[in-house]
Amino acid sequence: MKENHNAQTKLSDDAKKNKKKKREPKFKEKMDVSLKALPLLFFCAGLVCIVLRTLQTAKYIDPATGFYTGGKAAEIALYAILLLSGLIFCVMSFFSRESAGLSFYKTKNKAIGFAAAAMGFTFLYDCADNFFSSFFSIGNINSANYTSFMTSGTIPMLIQSVFALFSAVFFLILAKDMIKGTSAASKRYFLATAPVWWAGARLMHRFVRQISFVEVSDLLLELIMVGFMLIYFMSMAQVVTGVYSDGFRWRIFGLGYSASLLALTTSIPRLIFSFVQERAFINPDHPFFLCDLMFALFAVTVILCHKPQQADKAEVIAEVPQTEAE
Repeated sequence: MKENHNAQTKLSDDAKKNKKKKREPKFKEKMDVSLKALPLLFFCAGLVCIVLRTLQTAKYIDPATGFYTGGKAAEIALYAILLLSGLIFCVMSFFSRESAGLSFYKTKNKAIGFAAAAMGFTFLYDCADNFFSSFFSIGNINSANYTSFMTSGTIPMLIQSVFALFSAVFFLILAKDMIKGTSAASKRYFLATAPVWWAGARLMHRFVRQISFVEVSDLLLELIMVGFMLIYFMSMAQVVTGVYSDGFRWRIFGLGYSASLLALTTSIPRLIFSFVQERAFINPDHPFFLCDLMFALFAVTVILCHKPQQADKAEVIAEVPQTEAE
């Protein structure tokens, strides 16, 4: 009787395991479909957010005070779409993390290579722009305006300039790797973290500088965007170098879409107003930043042009630099 009972228990356990195995592929298939639907969600949400933000800036935000003069529905819709889209991007990417794997190690992909090169040259431009802005600020120092110098954000701008240079070098090395299929970037541990420090310096610059009510609307979106960028660059550094990268590859998808959506929402309206010569709608402290637009281009290119079939093979290989470092 006891043997009979044990045999029945074993059979029921096996049946449960088989049931679970049958369910898992179905769940995985659903998540794979959801992951493929994310680009459509991104482009639709991006279009709506750009239109809403442009409408807000042109019609509902007073350039003199920075306060909303109307358009409460548009304001709520914008923040609701940004929040919901960000949650969907991150949640779907997390549950599809097995399919959302990718590798930069010995992977040949010219589209990502050219996007990385464009990002590298953009960082060079940002380096020069911040350096000369800081240089002119330092040139105006005297005992009378020392306090205003400290609150102008000059020191964080210098730090941002330095790390923009290191970031440019890293992205240009990565571009060469992606075009030629080499792996030089995977051994550049310090350079891989440079974009993280650049984003941190940019956040510091926003907090050190004097803040007025006029820039609150722009500042809020920009702070959230740079925060997402910082975590994205941190995850990317882990994936490129292979240092504790397991379990973090999905962030390239989730955070890439979220940060890119915010980057497009903040930068495209400013670019539009620059083209149509309506500079009254652009806050002088929050002009059009080329690096935001190029970041969105790079992050989306990585997501759309990566080759998932190479990710599984490269997953193991990508850990080689980690063991060498130890």
